Amino acid sequence: MGPETRASQREARHERHSKRMVLGDAATICFALTVATVAVFAGEYTSVILAD
Repeated sequence: MGPETRASQREARHERHSKRMVLGDAATICFALTVATVAVFAGEYTSVILAD
């Protein structure tokens, strides 16, 4: 009984860890999208200023 429960505990721990990784990836993607959006808006804004 010992080794089996230890293996399932390890699997559960790994599952939790991979869920955390997915959340981290989602946060990274959101951050990248925000930075990209800000960069695009900044580019539009500066081109408008330079055009005037």
